[in-house]
This record gives sequence, C-alpha cells and structure tokens, in this order.
Amino acid sequence: MIDTKAIRGRVRVSRPLFGRARLLVGGRDRGHLVNGLDRQVAAVRAELALSGRGDVPLQGAFCFTKAELPLFGSSEIGGHRLCSERSLGRRLNAKGALEGEAIDVLARALASSFSSGLGVGRRVRAVLSARSSGGSARDGANWDGAGPARSRRRRSP
Repeated sequence: MIDTKAIRGRVRVSRPLFGRARLLVGGRDRGHLVNGLDRQVAAVRAELALSGRGDVPLQGAFCFTKAELPLFGSSEIGGHRLCSERSLGRRLNAKGALEGEAIDVLARALASSFSSGLGVGRRVRAVLSARSSGGSARDGANWDGAGPARSRRRRSP
C-alpha cells in the first residue's frame, strides 16, 4: 500500500523514551498521515481476508516526492517504510512472493472491491502485473499515474 506525499522539508522520525514514535516533516508533526495509512492498510487486509487471501504479505509505505529523507537512522514508522521515488521503485520491481495467475486473481479481486476509489483498482492491477512480469510498475497499460504527484499551489488573489 503506497501513500504518495509531495511535502517539502526534512523527514524525521522522533522516538521519545515514552510514547509513540512521531513522523515529523519540516519540523511539523505529521502523525495523521501514519493514522491514515494504518486505516488504508487495514481496509486492504480486511478485503484480502474476506477473499480468502489473508496470507498475502502487505506493507504500507510512504513515498515522499519532494522531502529530504534521512540518509541514516530510521526509515520506517509504525511498520510503514519511508521511501523516495527511487528507493520505492527498487522495492516494487524486486521479485515478489506471488507470481502469474495468483497475481491476476488477486488484482481482479482488489480492483473490484476498491473500484470506486479513484482508479485504485487499475493501479493495484498495474503494480501486481508489473511485479509478475519483471517490468516497472509504470510499464503496465493500466497505470494511470504517469508521473510523480504534483502539489497544487494556491495562487494569490
């Protein structure tokens, strides 16, 4: 599950002695992003379990397109990876646990379950198909995200 963010600033995970880790971007607490990704992962896990595929590995990841990620230190928070476009691309193009027909069946099931979610089904199918063929996640004909997310700037009146 990938949550792409076009936020500027330095990404840091603050781990206090007591309490939960916090995601800071540009010095601002962005914990709500982690909560949102938790909900998305839980929804997909629930759907996988309903379709009898609760054994499929699933991990959340943030893809920061404009932020500065740490070179050293923590690259995860709450079980979710913190990635740049490049590092996420390497992970997506790596050999996965599923192959061939299993990917197609799973892609169809998830696509139909989340078909009302702004093209999520097409993206799921493209990523899973690319992993089975060894190609890039953006090579699939069903991929509708031709480039990195662009932030919309407000224009001054």
